[in-house]
Amino acid sequence: MTRRFFWIILLLLLLWAGASYYGYAVFRISMILLFAVLFFSLFSVLYLRTRVKLDPMRYSEEITRLESARYTLELSLRSLLLPAQLRMTAWSSQSHETVLSESRLLNLTVRPGEARRLVATLEGIHCGTLELGEIDLQVRDMFNIFWMRIPGVEKHLRFSTLVLPRLYYKRESTSLIKELIDEGELARISTLDTSDEIDTLRELQPGDTMRRIHWKVSARVQKFMIKQYEDPREIRYYVLLDPAYNENDLKDIRAREKENFARDDMLEFTASIISVLLDKKQWVELETWHPARMFQASNESGHLNYFRRQLALLPRTSERSMETQIERLNIGSGMSYYIFVVRSLTADLARRIAAFRKHSLGLMLCLMETSADPDMNNLYEELVNSDIKIVEAKDLISADNLLDNHEVTA
Repeated sequence: MTRRFFWIILLLLLLWAGASYYGYAVFRISMILLFAVLFFSLFSVLYLRTRVKLDPMRYSEEITRLESARYTLELSLRSLLLPAQLRMTAWSSQSHETVLSESRLLNLTVRPGEARRLVATLEGIHCGTLELGEIDLQVRDMFNIFWMRIPGVEKHLRFSTLVLPRLYYKRESTSLIKELIDEGELARISTLDTSDEIDTLRELQPGDTMRRIHWKVSARVQKFMIKQYEDPREIRYYVLLDPAYNENDLKDIRAREKENFARDDMLEFTASIISVLLDKKQWVELETWHPARMFQASNESGHLNYFRRQLALLPRTSERSMETQIERLNIGSGMSYYIFVVRSLTADLARRIAAFRKHSLGLMLCLMETSADPDMNNLYEELVNSDIKIVEAKDLISADNLLDNHEVTA
């Protein structure tokens, strides 16, 4: 019901009072006409709400962050004579926590037998899920007295678009990955040279290193024999992310948006690293527990979107800390090189990482934020002494990234 309905009720009360007091016929005739208008409006709005046909909304299933998703809605009116006035209101979000405050209002008139196509675009500001959290489509009578909701709207207008992280820092990650692959290859060769697991033996050939000579067998057969490994034991680069962003329910819009953009930087930085590794035909594994276990592994560059989807699906809150995730890692192969992407370093996390390094081929620690605590310098030295490669994201992320320049508006 609209304000006009209440004005009509008030007018009816005045006409009834006038008819009772003065007894003029004009008051009674006016009351009958107003009742007729009310009944006609109620009948027409009940009729029109069943005559509006909605086709399922067509939408973009995936977009890259900062791209716009396109949504198309087709509706038609199967009325014989009466036109319908429609009003649509909705609010959009990229999660159940982050709601865009701007309401979207649409008013249009549909004539009998007419079909209308509505096209809208929404920008994927943050990585994650872009959706309409609530849609309200109402029909109104021609006298603007009653509004009534059209049934079955959720079934036709419900949609969800996945916003994938960009490969924004791929160029900055190229040199880092080259150093990482070289370091991993040296660690692999060193591990094979010191391993007791030998597939076969062969005679010394030009180019072989002295470290791979099997001295006991060589002394027995009176010639140099080399340890031969038929299995090259491919290095697997294992990526693990810190779930430390948006752990608290922030009420301040600017603080929440700052957390969201920091999270986007972490996801895009990780996606860029994975992209370069896949381009170089390296085997990459990504495992997360946010909150359920998700796993993706491949060495094909064409499978990059699988990793990007898994990154985009990471929820903004998690009960599992980075220390808990490291505890759950199953070290099944000595040929795994681990990449930990961490928001900031703590004393407990540093000790956990240093202990984990003893069981891995190598470990690179990517810090998204640098701690201002001077006590962290000693932790850095301990990690470096444990042969852990430490990379600070601020040294790789260009200064013109979105987090620094984006103005968050309340």
